[in-house]
Amino acid sequence: MQQGNTILASKTIEVTAVGATITAPSEAVAGSTISVEWTGPDYNDDYLGIGKIDAKGAAQWENFFYTRDGTPSDLLVPTEPGDYLITYFMGEDRVALASVAITVTEVSATITAPAEATAGTTIAVEWTGPDYHDDYLGIGKTDAAGAAQWESFFFTRDGSPSDLLVPTEPGNYLIKYFLGQDRAVLASIPITVTDVGATITAPNDALAGSTISVEWTGPDYDGDYIGVGKVDASGASQWENFFYTRDGSGSDLLIPTEPGDYLITYFLGQDRTVLATQTLTVTPVKASITAPDTAIGGETIQITWDGPDYDDAYIGIGLAGASGAAQWQNFRYTKDGATLDLLMPIEAGDYEIVYFLGQDRDRLFTKPMTITAVKAQLIAAETAAAGSELVIGWDGPDYADDYLGVGKIGASGAGQWEAYAYTNYGITCSLTMPYEPGDYVIQYFTGQDRIVIGSTALTIE
Repeated sequence: MQQGNTILASKTIEVTAVGATITAPSEAVAGSTISVEWTGPDYNDDYLGIGKIDAKGAAQWENFFYTRDGTPSDLLVPTEPGDYLITYFMGEDRVALASVAITVTEVSATITAPAEATAGTTIAVEWTGPDYHDDYLGIGKTDAAGAAQWESFFFTRDGSPSDLLVPTEPGNYLIKYFLGQDRAVLASIPITVTDVGATITAPNDALAGSTISVEWTGPDYDGDYIGVGKVDASGASQWENFFYTRDGSGSDLLIPTEPGDYLITYFLGQDRTVLATQTLTVTPVKASITAPDTAIGGETIQITWDGPDYDDAYIGIGLAGASGAAQWQNFRYTKDGATLDLLMPIEAGDYEIVYFLGQDRDRLFTKPMTITAVKAQLIAAETAAAGSELVIGWDGPDYADDYLGVGKIGASGAGQWEAYAYTNYGITCSLTMPYEPGDYVIQYFTGQDRIVIGSTALTIE
């Protein structure tokens, strides 16, 4: 048993020094990649790094590679010129085993671009430079910092010259060559961004949901568009409906369905900057429906209507108070004519016939409707032999696709009609009975949504 820290035995061991060597260029261009050879113990997580001669801590390895990557390996040179050391570090406690000096020399670039450009245009920019991995040229305000220095940009790998998108806000800018490694700036030139204009010509008022023709002038840059939204709208609400300028001047603009004060606006596609606006007053539009006050469930009634007949406007019927698609259990498009046949739902209750605008399903007119129950009677024997033919008489509405079916009591789904016949076969139907004895029910199903409106019990023996 151990008691305390008594030493029971000991042996002397001599720890000898471990060495390493590094072979690398004595000079390299800032931002370049050099090949470095080394010898050393290659312990777990040993690495070679480069840092300023007087650097301390982690600054001694601004860039590095692990010895497990082999010899030689590539080492990325920092972007700031000066005197550096390449050092072999042990992974265990970052002990330096060897180092060699290297001088990092300056790298340069040039930029050739127009001194002035119109806001939102695309200009050609020529450049010379190292074209290191992910180097890029960007444009930003003269006093911009961070990512604002490249509001738009292109990679040098895209070649010289390359296209650069000019920001939409007029002012004084700089085009800069950035090194991909740490975004160091190699070169910059000033550019003045001048204003760009646009005009809109459209009616001063329009009916809700109508379509108007809008004429415009403007730069017609890629993705530019003209939209309509409420006067006080913000964000995407400023263009409830829109068309692209590439569609041409005199294009059609769909007017929102809610009356009120709106703006028609020319937006730049680059960042949705507003170039021009015109006010528009949207006035209400009306509709009416003429239909019976009552109907029998499942029957087809004739209705007439008056309204704007916009694209995809429709008249539907649904339960009073219904929401969403339940507002139109059945419907007809107004484009089908001023007089329409409308199929009534089967279930009795209080309904509404509604004129819906196709654009956003706004209600223009509502007509109350009461639907009364539809019924059917069945005449058949109370018992039948398994597999026999049973003649069934019926009295019912005989709507399209109505049918008689026989199924087990309590069955659901298609189990309710193990055998069936359509009512359009005649006022009597012959059904082949199921082969399994038991308690069954013969039912009259409406074709519209398979609602049962009549039934009679049957025992199969």
